[in-house]
Amino acid sequence: MSNKKELEKALIDSLKKGKIIYPSIYKRRFNIPLSDVIKIMNELSKNDLVSLRFKIETPEYSSNRLYKLGKLPESVYNEETDENIEVTNEIIRPVYEVISNE
Repeated sequence: MSNKKELEKALIDSLKKGKIIYPSIYKRRFNIPLSDVIKIMNELSKNDLVSLRFKIETPEYSSNRLYKLGKLPESVYNEETDENIEVTNEIIRPVYEVISNE
């Protein structure tokens, strides 16, 4: 079975409502291009199984909060360092949220 087929099976088997899927993890696990992972995720999105969301992460800041496109804040507050962090493309991570079990 090709890595791409293994990836598709693993993704479909793991679809549980509320789960967050990180494309970069599947890229490393199955050793396939990130673009292939994104294509598969976009197909699942077209079928209303997952929804594209964005997470804000830096080495000093991470939150479980997910944002929709167009709803990203200009800055986030880091309670540990007591500072505002400007939200830039470099700290935005695309993730997919499972919205249906099929």
